[in-house]
Amino acid sequence: MRCLISFILLHLVWHISAQEPRIPYLKNGSWGFADSSAQIIVEPKYISVNRFSHNGTALVTVETDRGYKRGLIDKEGNTLVDPKYDLCESLGEGYYSVAKGGSRALFKGNEALTKFKYKRIKKIKGHELIAAEIKHSEDGFGKYWGLLAIENNELQLIIQHKYSVVNFDPELRIVYAITVKDPENTCEYYDLNGDRVLEEEFPAAPQVEQELEPIPNHRSEKELQGMKVRNESVQIMQKEFDKWVGDYDQVVAFGALNRYIVKKDNKFGLINALEETLLDIEYDEISQMRPESKFLFIKKGDMKTAMDGNLLELIFPWGAYNLFGGSTFFDGFEVFHVFADRNYGGTRTIYIAPDGTQFYELEKDQID
Repeated sequence: MRCLISFILLHLVWHISAQEPRIPYLKNGSWGFADSSAQIIVEPKYISVNRFSHNGTALVTVETDRGYKRGLIDKEGNTLVDPKYDLCESLGEGYYSVAKGGSRALFKGNEALTKFKYKRIKKIKGHELIAAEIKHSEDGFGKYWGLLAIENNELQLIIQHKYSVVNFDPELRIVYAITVKDPENTCEYYDLNGDRVLEEEFPAAPQVEQELEPIPNHRSEKELQGMKVRNESVQIMQKEFDKWVGDYDQVVAFGALNRYIVKKDNKFGLINALEETLLDIEYDEISQMRPESKFLFIKKGDMKTAMDGNLLELIFPWGAYNLFGGSTFFDGFEVFHVFADRNYGGTRTIYIAPDGTQFYELEKDQID
């Protein structure tokens, strides 16, 4: 029983850790990742890092004597693919498309399952199947898709590389393959073992695209809800605008806070539904950071800052940063990205949380 409880607790801790946002963290010119409280999780040691994808992998870049090379890590900083390739892409379910010298290979973890000979590689979700495109240099057409099955980390070609499109019906029962340079786009049919099947057994092939499956929506539930609120606010704004027409040149609803950005004589301010002034009409720009955000972007002269649209408090002082680039969500946690602190030479993007937490550290000789 004690072992079971320990296992459950360990799984819970892992699950919470996996859900924690990972925000790029800059320290002494190198990048890593921190959690929402700016505690470093992935030690800064990379030239650059990309944000984590929906499947929990991030592309990282290192500098070598052969130039910049890239690999993949997970949210705990564990290396999934060594950073020694031109490009890496997670295909899901532990498989990766890795590029070197203009060609790609299929990897399972850090192990190459194929040679670097493909132009594009896509994993069929839920199946041990890989669709891969090769290029025939003799005719320059460049779109020859085939299908490979994975068994015991080895690949077997089950549909020859001779199709311009390979796709599947919505239930992943049948493969639709359109032959290259066929003016009538004739479709051939296969089952998932690569065996030909009769066309009349299945409905007509749909209009297929190059993508083998829908691109997953990377927006969080919070972001999607924010967009819904934004659309509803636009409808409310129209009613209010009808009431205020003539008083302002422009009225824009601000999220779900029942507040409105108003414009008059090329200056901006903020009012509530009772038309009480919250911010005087004296700013050169006021706009909502993002549809799902409660923060405002404010500009006055050459200076810019961010403001909490609910509390009407500045996130950081006027002019604290040379360039202010808006905000980004990391797993539902919003941070602001700015370009170069006045004490920090260069144009790297750095991140700041709404409570002022900074996701970067300056070198000693860069502090006044």
